[in-house]
This record gives sequence, C-alpha cells and structure tokens, in this order.
Amino acid sequence: MKFRRATSHSLPSVSEKIEVLPFCERPLGRGLSGMWTVGQSRYGNVLSVKMNRSSGNARLDESAENAIFKTSPLPVPGEARFYEYLKEFNFVFKPQA
Repeated sequence: MKFRRATSHSLPSVSEKIEVLPFCERPLGRGLSGMWTVGQSRYGNVLSVKMNRSSGNARLDESAENAIFKTSPLPVPGEARFYEYLKEFNFVFKPQA
C-alpha cells in the first residue's frame, strides 16, 4: 500500500517529464521500447541510469538515457518516508509515434 501511494504521484510525473523532451528521437522509436533502472537522490537528482533491456536501436537507447539524465531533478513524493520505495526504480521508455 505504501509503495502504491508513493509511486502513484511520482512515477507518472517522471514518465510525462521524460516523454515530452524534444531531443528524444521519436521517428527512430516507433514501436520500440527499452527498460532502464534509474537511481535518484532524496531530492530527485538522477544519480545513475542503467539499461536493462535495449530497444534494439542504439541511437534511441542513447537518446533515452540522455533524456532520463536531463530530467533531473525528478518529481519526488511529498513525504520523505517514501524515498525508500523510489530511490531506485525501473522505467520503460516507449516513445509515442
């Protein structure tokens, strides 16, 4: 329950913030997706990004990783106790056509 409450506000915001960045190579990414593990500080600063699953397109993977770093600081939940649930999370990058 705590994890759901912590992520219900933060993770959609993270996804929206990353998806709207103009430097993501959208034409290269139609129908592709990749997964990254993102590590962040208590204040939302992105500390690490590790690719878990490639999209199959090296340029899209590089663009997605850069996009994740450039969104720093990420939105964080209002209650500090939820940090434990969000200090590291998986993010699926799937560009919209």
